[in-house]
Amino acid sequence: MSGAEQPHGLQALLNALSAPGAGQAPACAADAPPDPASSERGAALGVSELLVGDNGLGRGAAAALAAWIPGHGQHLAVLDLSSNPQLCEGHGGQEALARGLLGGRGAPLREVHLDRCGLHGGGAAEVLRALRGFPQLELVSLAHNPQLTEGGRDLRALPEAAALMGSTEGRLESLELQGVGLRDEGAAALAAAVGATAGDSTATERPLRHLGLSNNGLTGTGAAALVAVLVADEAAKEAAECWVLETLDLRGNTISEQGIRDLREVGSESDTDILLTAVVSEGGEDDSEEGEDSNETDEDEEDRGSYASSDDY
Repeated sequence: MSGAEQPHGLQALLNALSAPGAGQAPACAADAPPDPASSERGAALGVSELLVGDNGLGRGAAAALAAWIPGHGQHLAVLDLSSNPQLCEGHGGQEALARGLLGGRGAPLREVHLDRCGLHGGGAAEVLRALRGFPQLELVSLAHNPQLTEGGRDLRALPEAAALMGSTEGRLESLELQGVGLRDEGAAALAAAVGATAGDSTATERPLRHLGLSNNGLTGTGAAALVAVLVADEAAKEAAECWVLETLDLRGNTISEQGIRDLREVGSESDTDILLTAVVSEGGEDDSEEGEDSNETDEDEEDRGSYASSDDY
């Protein structure tokens, strides 16, 4: 199917999911007593997973989703729009997606996959702000959107990312930001925003357990700024300023040998596993002999067809 036809294909799918009986309890006769089993089955028919990754979707698809989610996504738990690079390119797509998410608040959304969707700038900030309305979120992936921060020049999305990370009311455990062009400027801005978020909270622990920041062009300076606010040592724990990250993935960045040694030392004094590979030093030399093997940070992705599933399948 051509790229121009894809939004219509998604629209047809969404229309089918919105048809009478899709996600609705079967009708009962007016004079018949309610059937609890029938009601439970009707609730189970609601779409719990919408997996439309790698389908060449564009801005028209984002608009279709924006119209569908508020009225028909009340059971949605997993939304996978990954590997649709034209979905949020230019103007309109990511803004439409943000509107749909705002209208769908109340859904039990647990996972959102927006890898390789063309997220960038202020529209990405709107999407992140909308995601804060789903307190059951456990995983958000914005990986491999290299224009998210325009190489550290457009930082509007980072305060929203920090607010999502620092929430003590939600359940977010994993945030993937690898390959988003953060660089040291973005790392400094994210660290400052995270620090401000922590200062606004009286909670001693946040639910976030994993933060993926691999392949972001960070040097030791940017990595150290993030570690300073995200990795809690004993003093921070005693001061009740505690992040309990289990893993901070910094692999594939441009950190010198000395920077790696410093970060490992910090990690050894905390409960956080700081993942590092010495790929290229700040001086441009290969540091791969320093210690760890240089491993690919991304697993091969499975091709996912355009389909929707419900709890009843």
